[in-house]
Amino acid sequence: MESQTLEFRDQQDRGWSSRWARGRLISWSLRSAAGEPLASLQREENGFRLQDRRRRLEVQWREVAAEPLRKALEKPETPSSYRQDGCFAGAG
Repeated sequence: MESQTLEFRDQQDRGWSSRWARGRLISWSLRSAAGEPLASLQREENGFRLQDRRRRLEVQWREVAAEPLRKALEKPETPSSYRQDGCFAGAG
C-alpha cells in the first residue's frame, strides 16, 4: 500500500504529521517544539486509537456498520449573511 505523508509546523513550532493511503487517513501525530510526542491518532483494523500523552488519555473506537450513500450529497448554499474576511491569527 503506497502512502503519502504531510508534515508541517504551526505558529507554536509544534510538528504535525499525517499519513494517507488511497485518500484515507492512516494516522496523524502532534509533537512539541522540542520533539516530544503530544497526541496521535492511529487507524486500526476496524477503528481508531486516539492518544493524548499530556493527559495520559487513550480512546479506542470501532466502526461496526457502514453503508454506501444512497445519492450524492447536495452542495450547501452559502447564507446571504456570509462575509469573507482574513484569517484570525489569534493571540500569540
